[in-house]
Amino acid sequence: MYLYYEARFRRTKNSAASSSASWQSSSASSFGTAFPAKLHHPTPDSRPAIMVDENHVPANFIGYGAFCIAAMLGIAELWALRNENAGKKSSLPPSQVIEEVMYKAIAVGFLFFTIATILGALWAADAWGRY
Repeated sequence: MYLYYEARFRRTKNSAASSSASWQSSSASSFGTAFPAKLHHPTPDSRPAIMVDENHVPANFIGYGAFCIAAMLGIAELWALRNENAGKKSSLPPSQVIEEVMYKAIAVGFLFFTIATILGALWAADAWGRY
């Protein structure tokens, strides 16, 4: 997500967001080694539940990433507003630009959390027979 926003707004300076994005990518690659590449499906009936669960977890991961970026952008906006009110020159973009990007990151987070909640409900109904 960070790379999308960097390309969209053509900002390439190192920031807390870029260091967080590198941390997220390194942690995601380490999580990839902990899980098997192919899931074992013991019975044919468990396949639909596993398919829903395979999409539920990544949707949550993307939602959390979007909210993490929004939180960092909120801190950056507070910093930019403080510099603007003090009349200092800042390397940050104007606070209005940061607010727009933060709003879009929150919208993406809510979208993916909504998808994850629906998929989680489908998985629970299939796996347990109820919610």
